[in-house]
Parts: sequence; structure tokens; C-alpha cells
Amino acid sequence: MATSISLGGQWVGYFSYGPEYGEELYGEKVAFRLFLDDLGNGEFTGKCIDSESKDSNPETSIVKGFVVEDFINFIKKYPSHFFIDEQGNNIIDEEKPGHLLTYTGLYDKKEKSFKGEWEIWTNDKHFTDGSFDVLTGIWAMEKVE
Repeated sequence: MATSISLGGQWVGYFSYGPEYGEELYGEKVAFRLFLDDLGNGEFTGKCIDSESKDSNPETSIVKGFVVEDFINFIKKYPSHFFIDEQGNNIIDEEKPGHLLTYTGLYDKKEKSFKGEWEIWTNDKHFTDGSFDVLTGIWAMEKVE
């Protein structure tokens, strides 16, 4: 998995919520900061901290992924289950596993940044009617020099 993009170091960016989240959240951006370790052969691992937002998970997530040429793919996993209750409060349920999000995107050489889409599969009664649904959004990040 050859790549010329140096992934090790600190990256800053945002994710935004897709239309499945409804009018209140659609398009809302949440800043994040990634701390990545380059493992070689285009593979990387690290941690991600989302900025404090009433609608984002306050826990540090684990990141693992790869880059091939200009394409990036990584998984972002939270340590515990997170949801927003009917009163708008953030609830962390440590009894359930955390959400797993898939990020894909492309590197823009001119802007020196990644941009792409993310998705999460859920059957959480707090997000959906109990069936499996896909929630989506977009994201972007650039390396802190």
C-alpha cells in the first residue's frame, strides 16, 4: 500500500451530519483532532477527540486505517455507546459497545487536505425505528504543520 502522504502527526478537521439526522442537525459541523502514528505501508493508527458539542460523543475514539495513493479509509471506534435522549441530554451507556464509523475520502494535493464521507450502521432505538439504518455525513481534515 504505497503512499507518499505522511500521516504521522496531528490533524484537525470536522465532520458534519447528513440528512438522516433531521433538520435540526443536518449540516452541523463538529470539529475534531486526530493524533496519528504512521505504521508504514500506508497503514496508520491513532486517537481522535471530537470538540465539545451538544450532539457529539465526548469520549476519545480509536482510529485505524490505510491510505493507497490518494485514497484514505479508516475506522473510528468509540469506547462506549452514546446517544441523545428525548430531553436532549448526552447519555453514555458503558454496558453497550461504542459506535463504529467508516470514513473514506481522497487527498487533495493542492489544498493538502483529505475530504470525504462517513457512515455508521445502526439499529439503535434512539436513532432509528429498530431496523438497521445507515447514517451518513461528510468530513475533511488537514495536517497541523
